[in-house]
Amino acid sequence: MTLIIQENPTFNADIIISDGIGFTATFKAVPPWDLGKLIPEDASAEVRAVLINKEVVDLVVDWQGVVDESGKPVVFSQEHLMSLFKLPYGLVEKLIVAYSKSYGIEAEKN
Repeated sequence: MTLIIQENPTFNADIIISDGIGFTATFKAVPPWDLGKLIPEDASAEVRAVLINKEVVDLVVDWQGVVDESGKPVVFSQEHLMSLFKLPYGLVEKLIVAYSKSYGIEAEKN
């Protein structure tokens, strides 16, 4: 097995929505300690959490296993991802948890 160093590394994480329904999200590999650097230091904890969650969502760059009503694969876009947030799946939290677990940390519940 060979370790490959990539210029723009990514990693995959399975997102389970419910009872075997889900997809695989591809995240841009940005370590958690690099998040939130542009957030003002005087921001409240709540504002900081929302902005960091947004940063994590923005790290999603692709997906596999998302299809339309006819079963055809849906090409990833931020617009398509945002449309899924309208549904009652708790998808933002599931993305945050998957990202955090990939780095071996527990995501805080908001």
